Amino acid sequence: MSSVRVLVGTRKGAFILTSDAKRENWDISGPHFAGWEIYHINGSPVDPDRLYASQSTGWFGQMIQRSNDGGVTWETVGNKFAYEGVPGTHQWYDGSQHPWEFKRVWRLEPSLSDADTVYAGVEDAALFRSSDGGQTPANVDCPSSCPHVVGCGGTDKTATSETVWNDNPGQTDGVGTGGGYSTIFPVQAFQIGAPPSPSGTGRMVPDVCADADPNTGYEIYVHGASSIVGGTSAVAPLYAGLFASFGTKLGFVTPKLWQNQKAFNDITVGGNGLYNAGSGPDPCSGIGSPIGTSIAKLFSAS
Repeated sequence: MSSVRVLVGTRKGAFILTSDAKRENWDISGPHFAGWEIYHINGSPVDPDRLYASQSTGWFGQMIQRSNDGGVTWETVGNKFAYEGVPGTHQWYDGSQHPWEFKRVWRLEPSLSDADTVYAGVEDAALFRSSDGGQTPANVDCPSSCPHVVGCGGTDKTATSETVWNDNPGQTDGVGTGGGYSTIFPVQAFQIGAPPSPSGTGRMVPDVCADADPNTGYEIYVHGASSIVGGTSAVAPLYAGLFASFGTKLGFVTPKLWQNQKAFNDITVGGNGLYNAGSGPDPCSGIGSPIGTSIAKLFSAS
């Protein structure tokens, strides 16, 4: 006879309810993490004994708990969640601009094919992915993952070299480029040569990259004062300005970029903590950083 399991997260801990197919009598295990807020708990379709739980408190912050024995024992596997680069701002309820800030994991969704891969939907507005059982998250953000958006990654660029941007990897103050595969948007035919997703589906992000490391970034002037800024939030307007200089009515530019990869500098060194750069497209740097004059020739007749 088949069995039924219900995983419940509450403000006072997590509970695991099990019953047979009749559902007349239930066994209750818990509370696990008694007194702690559990925003979500979910099990792996690949391995029913693999459970993930999102534990979040105002005092201790976000923690991901993992069980390998169906909830009998648990271990803390990761609590570092940070947006890539400078995340920018969004409009707050009072009309003012408010910075994007990580608060908590609202939902955990284990992979359908790999027990060690889990996705985390978070507040504010991001999607993180870990392929080592929740220990190391790597984020794939929307809208950059949307097929009709040019997704931008980041590099560290000097006069003699250009590598994937990844400062202080593994540290709480570490920053760098994201990259990976969408769980919402499918593989895109125009992404010629893109390595396949480990799960077999999903659009690769980013499409392109450019210098994003604040240590080698962009000099700007604000109120008469000079400062150096970076982040992939600086890469996006760099490309926007580049395309704007080519004129109007360019149409859907992304396929043309992928069809002309020699118009970009191929980034082959470095990684974002989950994926590594290599010859050709990769989920750290896309098809590479721009060679402005070469890209301009692609749109000279537009």
